[in-house]
Amino acid sequence: MKALFDRLRTAESGVSLIEVIVAMMIFAIISVGVAYSLLSAFTITGDSRARAVATNLAAQEVDLDRSSGDFFGLQSTPAGSPKLVQVPAGTGVTYSIARTVSLVYNSGSDVNCNASAPSSLLYKRIHIAVSWPKMIGQAVVADTVIAPSTKISVDTLGTILVSTRSSGGTPVSGVGVAVSPDPGSVPSATDSMGCSYVLKVPPGTYTVTVSKSNFLDPFQNAAPSTTVTVKAGQSASAGFTYDQYGTASWSYPSGGTAKPTNLAVSALSTYGVYRTAASSPGSATLFPSTEYTIVAGAYSAKTDSSTGCLSPNPADWGTTPAGGGKQLVPVAAPTAAFAPGGSASIGTLPLKTVTITNVSGTSANLYLRATSAASWVAGDPGCFGTGLTQTVDFSGALLGKSAGSKVTIQLPFGAWKLTYGTTSTPVTAVPATWISAPTGVTGITVGTAGTGTVTLDPRVVQ
Repeated sequence: MKALFDRLRTAESGVSLIEVIVAMMIFAIISVGVAYSLLSAFTITGDSRARAVATNLAAQEVDLDRSSGDFFGLQSTPAGSPKLVQVPAGTGVTYSIARTVSLVYNSGSDVNCNASAPSSLLYKRIHIAVSWPKMIGQAVVADTVIAPSTKISVDTLGTILVSTRSSGGTPVSGVGVAVSPDPGSVPSATDSMGCSYVLKVPPGTYTVTVSKSNFLDPFQNAAPSTTVTVKAGQSASAGFTYDQYGTASWSYPSGGTAKPTNLAVSALSTYGVYRTAASSPGSATLFPSTEYTIVAGAYSAKTDSSTGCLSPNPADWGTTPAGGGKQLVPVAAPTAAFAPGGSASIGTLPLKTVTITNVSGTSANLYLRATSAASWVAGDPGCFGTGLTQTVDFSGALLGKSAGSKVTIQLPFGAWKLTYGTTSTPVTAVPATWISAPTGVTGITVGTAGTGTVTLDPRVVQ
């Protein structure tokens, strides 16, 4: 029995596998906890050290701003482009210092230069924010106010605040400012905040104009202006949306057709209509936009006092029955979109072609002219009325004098009266028998005999 007991006791002695696994798990949990505690301690210590450095940098930046001596030269740092400082230099942490500057009036309110205020400029409020990689919590901030060395506002005089913003709403710097009549001080170009300040201006009404090379406002003005009224002890704001222009380009139909020599091209956008000079251009510089609709001809929108000139834009044509259960449906005109300084091509300018044939022969080669006429085709929105008439000419006497001579000309959509003659100002209506559609071209409707009229329809049958 003793021998059996000794054998059993020997088999149960020592540590089991389960006990070893449990012990290792407990050790692992304790180790992870200790490691996390150490890591947290190191992180907090590092952040505290970085926060102390950031506090010193913020205080240093405030001191630099207060000692700058240039009240109006003190600007906010550009969005996304803070001042970078590495501590220690070359190997340490990189700190980002962002400055936000706002004008403060004697009413105590902060106002940007794009807003008027019923009080005078008093001082600037400076807000400094310092951040760094992997920081814990909020950035370190410091605030101060800075007064000018001399008084910049007088109770009996006013201030003009000029603001320039891009198409994206960001400040535009370096824009020249002119004020008329003479306000008594010379305005400076806009600063990095897109602001210019005209100080100590006598009460009255002034015209403020801005200008910068290759820049336009949304209405395609290179030097836009606005009128402000200055009151004693108050600030008046003149705000402008102003950006570097882009370029929309196009080509004219090929294939031996005659291009107009005095055609205007219209660019339609949410800001209205811009018409080029009547010189058949191949491009136009425009304020950057998400979309311009480009049409051939001098488009004019309909107003309460005018029927407008809508025919050049295919989208303005109505949907009408085309027989056989089908309809004539408008097609969209080409569009162009570009960023500031960018460009876009719409391809071929939307024009229709029509062929003129000298059926009987004449004594000399003939000049041709097209003049917009009253619409008579269903769905044509029209382009005929006081101040709306378009006249399109072509280069030289292009229609030969021999019987059977023909020429194909390009015209914008709509109703036209065609005339011919031996001078550059032809007045004789082209006979209906002379007018025809080129091969493969649809949408040509010839008017009543003797009128010389023809309608060029941009719609398609669907």
